[in-house]
Amino acid sequence: MSVEYQELLTAVSRNLGLDTPQARTLTRATLAVLARVLDQDGRDRLYHGLPGEFREDLPAGEPVRHWDDATFVRAVAMVTEQPPEDVPLRVQTVLSSLAEQDPELVRSLHLPDAIRPLFADPGPGGGITGATGHEAPLTDDEVDDALRRLPYWTGDATALRRTIELPPENLDAVLAGLSELRGEFGSTPHVDRDGSSAELVIQTASVGAVTARDVELARRVDERIDEAGAGIAPGRGPG
Repeated sequence: MSVEYQELLTAVSRNLGLDTPQARTLTRATLAVLARVLDQDGRDRLYHGLPGEFREDLPAGEPVRHWDDATFVRAVAMVTEQPPEDVPLRVQTVLSSLAEQDPELVRSLHLPDAIRPLFADPGPGGGITGATGHEAPLTDDEVDDALRRLPYWTGDATALRRTIELPPENLDAVLAGLSELRGEFGSTPHVDRDGSSAELVIQTASVGAVTARDVELARRVDERIDEAGAGIAPGRGPG
């Protein structure tokens, strides 16, 4: 097998809900950081195993970086200028997609043990795991930082919440659209509805806390509500 440029981009874009330019930026940055933690033999194998579109960002002549998975993720976040709480899942999606497309290449890289968890398929609701074997909860500071970029949401490290107020028939349509996110994320927000209003609650139940996956889900919920709002009759819009 070999790595196909468009196939890898499509997998990353589909699994994360990113457009093609976003998926390309993320994938190129992740592969460039991957090369930095490999020895020269691994770098050569990676270079020759990737299509030309991914080769130009690979480092040449740099010392090997002895990074763990958390440092690896921070490096990608710095290169892509993405919110750090979003990056673990995104990095894991890129690397697991690479491993799925060309497992022989990945095996030949002699990966450092410290970054091997990044190549595991996150699956529905998945992500980099913490000490309990579940996805790692975000810290209070990370949740606060995420909420600054999610203006419609409130909450803390235990859960994210957003309230929507709409005429009942419009609210029905919005909630039906949100239910479709289960196919993308393997989960949807918990909905507590009272007539024309609904409170959406997002939490990773297995750890009883907010994770990077939850922040990404909240962002996609906002996008779905905005999309639904474009088709709502004049009157109250999504709250």
